[in-house]
Amino acid sequence: MTNSTFLKNTRKRRTTKTKLFFRARVKCSSVSHWLRQAYPLFAATGVAVGICVFSLFRNITINPEVRVSKEPRAAGVLENFKEGQQYREHSLWKFVSNRKPEIMPTLNSFFSDPPKN
Repeated sequence: MTNSTFLKNTRKRRTTKTKLFFRARVKCSSVSHWLRQAYPLFAATGVAVGICVFSLFRNITINPEVRVSKEPRAAGVLENFKEGQQYREHSLWKFVSNRKPEIMPTLNSFFSDPPKN
């Protein structure tokens, strides 16, 4: 095989490899691949929007301080401490209020507490 034939074959191989590379890049940019890459972002955004909607709905419907209709708003400041206390101390608050503010208590105690001999 001569030197010029070798160069021609090498160039052909390079061009076919380059074409395959660009063809593969085009296939990877399809919609399904893009969705697989971006679904965690969509999921996190969806959870955040869900939490916001839940909070807004809860405040509008249950909060004693929020008055949507005109008649209760005309009453002014109400002293309904019992209703406010019930709103504040819902079941999740009661569950969380008796616990330490730690995310991983066993891991925290492992690193912070001295070993017991």
